[in-house]
Amino acid sequence: MRVVLHYSAGPGLAARMAAFAARDLHVTVCPEHDDAAFAEAMREALLNAPDGVYEGEDTIDCDAVDNTEEYLVRAKVTIAGARVEVDLSGSSRQARSCINAGWLDAKTSAATALKFLLEPATPFTSGVFRHVDLVIPTASIVSAAPPDGAIMLYWEASSALLIAIFKALAHALNRDAIGGDLASAAVHN
Repeated sequence: MRVVLHYSAGPGLAARMAAFAARDLHVTVCPEHDDAAFAEAMREALLNAPDGVYEGEDTIDCDAVDNTEEYLVRAKVTIAGARVEVDLSGSSRQARSCINAGWLDAKTSAATALKFLLEPATPFTSGVFRHVDLVIPTASIVSAAPPDGAIMLYWEASSALLIAIFKALAHALNRDAIGGDLASAAVHN
């Protein structure tokens, strides 16, 4: 097995390499992956994107508890210069079954959507997040909280968030927009 670590050289690199080596994996470190450079690429992409407030939403048809309740994922995307805010307020409450996402899943989905739409040319690193602010309500479908907000296969909520951002920016990006998909692994019904 070959594992490529996309880390810049820095504190902890030797420990990460040793941990992988202890599991008999071959490790290649890619020093050309510079988070600062990738953050700058996202900053430039945001400066080239049209400023404005854009809204999109997507739904999850139901959870395993009640097939009549839909779950809404709402995204308000505000682009202002070199910053973007993704506000998930207005998304449905957390589900009673394990179709929820956690806040880290929401963070990753939002950044993934922005990378796809605005700056797909460079690798996905932590530099993507430097210019992104998230507003995530507590105990929602995209930020489940214990004891009732089970998170297992977070594909459902994460995909709905990705599609909601695609929809939000569709008109603003015009020909550079991305169409959605079924956005479901269909594992909960």
